[in-house]
Amino acid sequence: MRISVILIITVFSALICLALLLLLIDINLRTQYLLEKTILENKSEEFESTEIKQLKSQVISVNEILEWISSAQQEKFYLCGNIEKLSAIIPFQLDISNISYREQNNEISLSGFSPEREFLLELKERLEEENSFKNVYFPPSTWVDAIDIDFLVKFNVD
Repeated sequence: MRISVILIITVFSALICLALLLLLIDINLRTQYLLEKTILENKSEEFESTEIKQLKSQVISVNEILEWISSAQQEKFYLCGNIEKLSAIIPFQLDISNISYREQNNEISLSGFSPEREFLLELKERLEEENSFKNVYFPPSTWVDAIDIDFLVKFNVD
């Protein structure tokens, strides 16, 4: 009986020592982990120096500009195709002195000189026939003179 009590005490003592040893190993490993984590954070902060932060901010600003350009490109009104159509429509007898475009309502204004009223009538008919041009408007003062006419025409573009 005495031997079994000594044996039980010895086994429990060994188990307690083993548990304490494992606890010390766990504490040591956690301490080393925290130390390595702190060292890694310091190194990463050094890596992200001010130069890298500046480059990041420049990349962000360039990306914002590119996004703005992309959205502007998608919303852009393609005037070149309409100018080509317009140049094919205008009778060669007319002298165009000014072409302007208003982006708010996609309106094109033409002003110029016509030697005769018939050329303006031809221009009006051609503009109204073209599907891309809407709301063709000549001021009434354009039709007063029969020759040597300074004219203005406005129309919307699809």
